[in-house]
This record gives sequence, structure tokens and C-alpha cells, in this order.
Amino acid sequence: MSGRFRLLKLLGVILLSGLLFSPVASAGGRNKEAGVVDYFSKYNGGSAYQKRMVKDFYEAVRGTSVSPEWVDVDIFLPENKAKRDEYKRIAIPASACWFTQKMFEGMEDYVKSGGLLITNSSLVLLDKDNSYDVTSKTSVVTNVPTERFLGVDGTMSTEVKRIKVQPEMDCPLTQGLEKGAWIDLQVPMFGRVIGKVTAEKAIISDYTVKGNVAGEQPFLTFKHLEKGACIYLVGYILTSQESIKDANTVQIFKNIFSAKTLDWLCAGDQG
Repeated sequence: MSGRFRLLKLLGVILLSGLLFSPVASAGGRNKEAGVVDYFSKYNGGSAYQKRMVKDFYEAVRGTSVSPEWVDVDIFLPENKAKRDEYKRIAIPASACWFTQKMFEGMEDYVKSGGLLITNSSLVLLDKDNSYDVTSKTSVVTNVPTERFLGVDGTMSTEVKRIKVQPEMDCPLTQGLEKGAWIDLQVPMFGRVIGKVTAEKAIISDYTVKGNVAGEQPFLTFKHLEKGACIYLVGYILTSQESIKDANTVQIFKNIFSAKTLDWLCAGDQG
């Protein structure tokens, strides 16, 4: 009997250990809805216009179904992984363009581990010397985000006047929007000219060069990477210039932050 008792006791300890240290019991899920990168609280040299873009973006997120929190740009560094993985979504405003190599690697890790990275920036510049200064002359154009998790290469500035939902894209990102027809925006939006694209195109748009329509390009893209995904919205969100008051733009932005989109794109533990 004593041998049997010891065996049952050992099995009990093993079972209890499994409950205490399993990922489900210890991780606690991603219990924070959204973080918005407070870019210029750390990066120096931003103009008043660029800083307003960050605040505009935050206010626009507040107008969706989620309650955002400000997060430091250093949340993408490896030592802040635990804090980073508390968030279901992390969003990057349009004027946040410079990041260090470690930050880009952190973005990739966040997506791979089940997070939804939402960016209004093409993430085109590498802070090569970790200067945290957007006026530094040492930055270089990088393709790290394009190749690893963003799937879109966006450089020169442009203006968008109309959009079209891809007919085959009947998904949470395009909910409430007419499919397959060109939609004129009530307020034109600024953005980037898009080059190489490996991401999925949910919505396309026209784009202009020197004021003239030059062709079509992606407007809203998404790219899966292991458990998570990265969404890129090309059109800049500027509430102070009323771009977010366009009914279709409002719908797109709400779709991006919706629970349906999160469930559709991410397989990680969302809490």
C-alpha cells in the first residue's frame, strides 16, 4: 500500500506541476486591447505637424471599439517582450518612420507570437546608430520590414482620391464597404507610393504624381506570419484635417481594430 500511495502522490505532483506551469495557466493571455506608439516621447527632432499626426492617430483609435493605451517605442526591444505580449494589437502612427534594427526584430517577433501589428507608416527608415533623432544624417532606407513582416515597400509621398475593395476580399477588413466598385473619398488622403508588394491586398486605390493620377496601388494590406499578422493602412489618418470623417475611411479604420479582424488574422492567446 505504501508503494501505491507514493505512486499516486507522485502522479498528483506531476499533474499539479502541469497546471501551474502550462502556457495557458501562466501566460494569462493578451489582456490589453491596444497600444499606440507614443513615438515622439522618445524620438527627438519631430516637427509640430508630425507630432500632431501621432495624437490624431491615437484619437482615431479611441473612436473605434477598443480603448488604447500609449506605449513607448522601446516596447519593441527584446527586454520588453513580456510587456509587449500583453497587447492584442500594437499600432504605429504614420509619422513614426525611424526604428532601430532591434525594434524591427521586435515587431517581427510580436507578429510571430500572435500579436496584430497595425501600421500607418511604411517603416522605411533604419535608425542605424540608435540615435533616437529623426534629424540625424545616419539613417538609411531599409527593406527589413518589407521582407520580413510588412510585405509592402512604400517610399515617395502621394495623394489618394478613390479606393476600391477587391471583389474577392469579403472579410472582416472590408465589412460594410461596397465591393468591386470605385469609391470616391470625401476627403483625399496622403500616403506613400507603393512598390514591391508580397502582402495580401484587401483594398486598392489610385495614386497621384505631381497632381495627376498615375495608376493603382494597394491601400490596405495584411500579411500573416506564424500566429499573428501585420496590417498596413497606406492612407494617413489625420483627424485634424478631417480625413477620418470620411464615412468609408471611418468604416475601414473600425474594421482594422474590430474583434472580428483580430480573431480572423491571429491565432495566438488573445485573453
